[in-house]
Amino acid sequence: MKLLYISENKIYFCDNGKVKELKSERVEKYTDAVKEINRNKEWKSSGTGAAFLGNINYSSENENVPTSIKGVASFGDELIYALYLGGMGGIYRKSIEKPEASEEHILTQMNTK
Repeated sequence: MKLLYISENKIYFCDNGKVKELKSERVEKYTDAVKEINRNKEWKSSGTGAAFLGNINYSSENENVPTSIKGVASFGDELIYALYLGGMGGIYRKSIEKPEASEEHILTQMNTK
């Protein structure tokens, strides 16, 4: 039996009892980009200069980036999934058999909830 499901904001594929995670390329790229932006702006809110000016920020770069996989459906040997990335929603297609292959972008819309 084959089963495609979401658990703890990750996509999984179960084939006769063997489970593998299918990573979302889009979520990974978005998370990396947000963390890089935060690292690049870190100088403004850390160190003695920021403390002197009262601009010190004690948050960590490892804070969670708001992403949420909202739905998944199989389509032959591919899957289609919907996700939310901090104000932007998207629909993507991914190969189940070749999860390392690039994902296909279907739709993106801003200001979604």
